[in-house]
Amino acid sequence: MFNPIFLLDPYWDITKGSIYYLIRYLYILVFVAFFLNLKDKKIADNLLNIFKYVLVVNSIFILFGVLTEFKILTSYPRSLERFGSDGLFNKVNEVSHLYNILIANLYYNYIKSKKDLWLLLYIVVISTFLGTKTVLLFLSLLLIFHLTVIAKRKKIFRIILCFIGVVFILFFDKIMSFVFNLSPFWKELTVKYDIFTLLFSKRDLLFIKVLEYFDTYWNKVNFLIGGSFYSRNFIFTQMDIVDVFIFFGGIGTIVYILFIIRYFSSNVNRFAIIIFSFVFFCGLLSGALFLSVLSMIYLYLSLQNKKIIC
Repeated sequence: MFNPIFLLDPYWDITKGSIYYLIRYLYILVFVAFFLNLKDKKIADNLLNIFKYVLVVNSIFILFGVLTEFKILTSYPRSLERFGSDGLFNKVNEVSHLYNILIANLYYNYIKSKKDLWLLLYIVVISTFLGTKTVLLFLSLLLIFHLTVIAKRKKIFRIILCFIGVVFILFFDKIMSFVFNLSPFWKELTVKYDIFTLLFSKRDLLFIKVLEYFDTYWNKVNFLIGGSFYSRNFIFTQMDIVDVFIFFGGIGTIVYILFIIRYFSSNVNRFAIIIFSFVFFCGLLSGALFLSVLSMIYLYLSLQNKKIIC
């Protein structure tokens, strides 16, 4: 089965199917081409400020949503018993990446110029109210990086973190079971699923379904150019690198990743690359980054900021 663009229902294909996702994947390519041809690059600073102000304003609604449990502001409208509020966005996966990028920007500014510390701490706290493991993973990576690379007593922190890491590995199941049992929502799911599946929010099960789909419908050519998986009964794995491979195949995935590396990291200093690579890593595991037009534009503009260019 090859990768046709149009299905039998063009309206569905454009609004929810192949064309819809193709536009979302390729929009960033068009934006980068547009940006590179701009004579006045100050527009990047203006757009970055807009992103920052919008997310700061939205943080007020997130806080309000958590304190009042207002249904319209919940992160998970289909699971109201689950903790979290995403404010006015109503797209918790996308807004998680947006706040991760904002935190990366604020953290970079603080380390380099000692500015925005209180805003950074405020946004860090607010981001945890989203109730997503994506944000917690990003904050964990950033904290480990800060303690082991940036902090003055990094040698001591390295020893402490190594000890914590060993204990965590040895008692992984017990620790995670304890954490999940703290929430009634997750406690109920521990009866149905193992710890690994809960950590990945059932993405491992979706990945198994994808493998079955490959075995049933794909031939050798599909592994090179992708396959027509946007049928009504297909399910995303919600892991960026896997979903890109399914859509574009091996060749397209290599080209897409090389484009990201070439135009996102060009002339960017090493410190910024490390920080923002955590955003990409979280996207690879949780999905919705490459498909999020806003997140990819925000990420690209952040890396084109004159403050972090070599």
